Amino acid sequence: MRKTLFILVLVCITAVSTLNVLFSYQIQFIIDALTHQNQTAFMNNILWMMLIMVLLLVIEYFRQYLNTRYLNQVGLSIHKTIINKLYHLNFLEYKSKSSGEYLSILNNDIDKIKTFHYDAIISLYQGVITFIIACIALFSLDPLTAGLIIIVSIFPILIPYVFKHQTRKNKNQLSKNQSIYNTYLKDFVTGLLDIKNFRTSNVFVDKVNERYEEVNQAEQKDVKLTALINVLIGLFFYGCVVCILLIGGRQVLNGSITVGALASIIALSNELEMPVNLIADNLSSINSVKDIKQKYDAKGNRTTDDAPITTHIESLQQIDIQNLAYSIDHQKIFEDFNYQFERGKKYLIVGSSGRGKSTLAYLITKNLDPDQGTILYNHMDRKHVSYQEVQDHIGLISQHSIIFADTVLNNLHLYQELPIEVTQQLLEQFSLGERFNDWNELIIEDGNLSGGQKQRMIIIRTLLQNKKFIILDESLSALDKENYHRIENYLLNQYYAQRFKQS
Repeated sequence: MRKTLFILVLVCITAVSTLNVLFSYQIQFIIDALTHQNQTAFMNNILWMMLIMVLLLVIEYFRQYLNTRYLNQVGLSIHKTIINKLYHLNFLEYKSKSSGEYLSILNNDIDKIKTFHYDAIISLYQGVITFIIACIALFSLDPLTAGLIIIVSIFPILIPYVFKHQTRKNKNQLSKNQSIYNTYLKDFVTGLLDIKNFRTSNVFVDKVNERYEEVNQAEQKDVKLTALINVLIGLFFYGCVVCILLIGGRQVLNGSITVGALASIIALSNELEMPVNLIADNLSSINSVKDIKQKYDAKGNRTTDDAPITTHIESLQQIDIQNLAYSIDHQKIFEDFNYQFERGKKYLIVGSSGRGKSTLAYLITKNLDPDQGTILYNHMDRKHVSYQEVQDHIGLISQHSIIFADTVLNNLHLYQELPIEVTQQLLEQFSLGERFNDWNELIIEDGNLSGGQKQRMIIIRTLLQNKKFIILDESLSALDKENYHRIENYLLNQYYAQRFKQS
């Protein structure tokens, strides 16, 4: 579909460019008819010009429509590629950027690639095909004047190459500044209540405004260079008009061409301004986003599951940690660590903040790779067990688990067909039955739920997945004492009693 749309756009551009040149070429016959006082020829040529105009406008309408559809398809394809790569990033790669940076990529960089690469390629084709057709028309009118116009027209095309390194640098800086601004803006919006609570709140406001000002400055720098390039290009065109009048006028005086031909030459030379501008501008645009586009075209991104898979877990019964070693920024978190977790048993891991409790959870769930040692699932080495297989058997409720901006039902079921009665029982068990009597209620981030309600919803969501192992990483911290003991008792006694009875 995308390829078909692209071809149709090029066909429409070719037709529009041809008709556009014919429209200007028709001026010759109209003026010559006036010069010879030939009323019939004058009216006939006016009618031909009107027909050309109508066809041009109709095809131009379809060109713009098809062009928009094509670019939307391109944007969707880029969006899918980036989302897919983001989904398959391993934990360390994912955490290397903030959520604001990812939002900047999806909101800004995709539009840049669409506009300055794919749309620019279409505009470049339009410029080239219009230039070729206009040149043919000019040569048919007067080869000498046409040769001069073409020579002068080549210079503006070369101008962007003089500034290509600076334009690319400006676009990269603008993309970087927008990413930084989006990060600051997201932190400001999500942490607004905390910010207001500090006496330095004005500092946060100023920093967001400073980041926005940096985006504006980068845009101004980019526009300033673009304006300079456009002025230099315009200089050649104004000079070209003077040369046409000088040489073309002498050709009329010598009787080599008619006044109508000179008028068409002037009109066609103006038609050359558009394609030459298109060629120059879009060559510059394509070059300016080359680095950004290559970043998302790059192959070989490390994913969460790049190991050859040779085994399959039927029912996970135990997890063995053998000689595990892991460091963060050259600081050892684990060294020669050994332990065994068995299904049906309860384990409490205690320790001060930063000692590796969360890290161990990420290692067990294959979100991190150990520096040394291994983890066995039912005696099978982690290297031969897929990432998805581990996720299917182990439920991780991390301290960073979130509630999505969606309905209550979709937050609990995650778009799966799950037993409604079991969900209702868990809501009642977790004292949420009255709160969520409308399962189509839209949940708003940090809006209509307390911290304890969010944590209980996340736990229910994980329990509904019916996994063999569940890891809770500080997942009850926001609960009051009564709910804490209620849920603790359920998880340690009733839930596992029900699970083993079922299995």
